Amino acid sequence: AQRSEKSRQLFKAFAIGELALVSILAPVFAAGSITMEKELHMMDLLFSTQMRVVSIYLGKLMSSVVYLLLLIMSSLPLLVVCLILGGLATSDVLSVYGGLLSVSVLFAVIGLMCSAYFSRTSASLAITYLIVLPVTLVLVLVALGVTSFVPFFWVILITTVLACLILVPVTVRKLGRKADIRVQRQAAGRRADREAAQH
Repeated sequence: AQRSEKSRQLFKAFAIGELALVSILAPVFAAGSITMEKELHMMDLLFSTQMRVVSIYLGKLMSSVVYLLLLIMSSLPLLVVCLILGGLATSDVLSVYGGLLSVSVLFAVIGLMCSAYFSRTSASLAITYLIVLPVTLVLVLVALGVTSFVPFFWVILITTVLACLILVPVTVRKLGRKADIRVQRQAAGRRADREAAQH
């Protein structure tokens, strides 16, 4: 019984540590993904391709989440140690990994929204951290008090889905406006070229 209690404490510490790592690294991967394109003046090139704005957004989101997924999966050896000690329910293990993946998506979506609205990476990163770190603090405080991670997972999953339903369309619309401006500039440039050729 003492061994299983130590295993549960180790697993809880591991879950909180992983959450802290995700909260520190998620803004780094997501908050600069669009602003870097702006700073390097690559947005016009990106919007001049045949890719739709939603595809561009999803590509940025997936590239941010994949790095975090690799970080989460790198902790599997520690999980094996906790399982060997015993006392862990499979539902808790799946809930922690599902919760970490949900939090990764949530923080990446927040970072991408900030990246779409700001023109500098430093501003986007700062605002993303101002949003992400208080959320992480609340999650850690809640995680310290739970005995089972299953309800905690469902709360995180529902929060992530709701945030995605709100933030993803807002961000895609913002990027779409920039794409429309690019198309209008191209059309105006072509008209000016035709008028210059006629005179």
